[in-house]
Amino acid sequence: MDPKEVETLITNALEGAHTVVLDPNNDRTHLEAQVVWDGFEGMRLVQRHRAVYQAVQNELDSGRLHALQLTCLTTQEAKERASAG
Repeated sequence: MDPKEVETLITNALEGAHTVVLDPNNDRTHLEAQVVWDGFEGMRLVQRHRAVYQAVQNELDSGRLHALQLTCLTTQEAKERASAG
């Protein structure tokens, strides 16, 4: 599955999210996504992941997408991570 398609699915489901999806293995089935969305505020990690997986559930169910490794941050968390690194 094209990483851009996954970005679009996530961004459409989580309005205002900034999403970057990479295909580190070049196999189009095992992707990595970083999702920065202020809607994650107050959510635990598992809730954040569920919100993103819900956006791509049809692709997972169909087998077009096998695995999606997630990093889910609020804007503030992303800024803090960038300044620390």
